[in-house]
This record gives sequence, C-alpha cells and structure tokens, in this order.
Amino acid sequence: DAAIEHRMVEVLIERIDSLDQKEKESIKSTFQDSEEKVIVQSAFPLAPEDRRRLAVAVGSLTGKTDRAIEYRENADLISGIELLAHGRQIAWNVSDYLDNLEASFDRALREEVRQDHPEIPHSEEQKP
Repeated sequence: DAAIEHRMVEVLIERIDSLDQKEKESIKSTFQDSEEKVIVQSAFPLAPEDRRRLAVAVGSLTGKTDRAIEYRENADLISGIELLAHGRQIAWNVSDYLDNLEASFDRALREEVRQDHPEIPHSEEQKP
C-alpha cells in the first residue's frame, strides 16, 4: 500500500531529524571529505517523491546536498526501511514497531496492576 510506504519514509526522515546535535555533527564530519554513498534499503520500491524527500534529509544530515544515494530493495526488511551511512544505521520496520508497542503495553499493564493492587510485590522487589 502506497500510503504505508509513504509513512515509513516519513518515519525514517523523522528519525534522521530527531538525532541529537552531537550525532548529527559527527555524521556531517565523517562525510565532509568522503564521497561514500548512502544506502537506503526498503522492502518496497520507493516512489520518486519519497526519494526526493529522503535526498533532502540525507543532504541535511551529511552536509552535502548532492550526496549519492543508492536505493536497494531488500525483502528481508519485512515492511521496513533503513539508511546505512558510514557504518551507521537508522531504521524502522514493523517488527521493531510491534516490539516497542508490546513493551509499552506491558509497562502500562504492570503500572495499572501496581496501582490497583499495591499489596502485590513488584517483580523487581521479589527475591528468588
């Protein structure tokens, strides 16, 4: 579905934009004198508009608006997308999303149990 693929690209761009300033400067410094390509792998072919938006984000990240990007399809990503650049990886995939969702649900459920049943010891307080 094109809408899902478009959203995955948006999430990857958001992850690039949300890197802390120190990490961004480190990446920019790494690419300053390098002609190394940035690789974008996805489980699906990227639409031209999504490639353009990624190119803008990569240009901002590396400090070179004309940075070469190699696009690859990789079915092993299972509804995912990743950016590989000079030994670094920025990625998003459904599996990671579901793992994070499960962890968030587990934390919320534990907190609710703690509030509703304060007499039950917390798992980290239990002794073997």
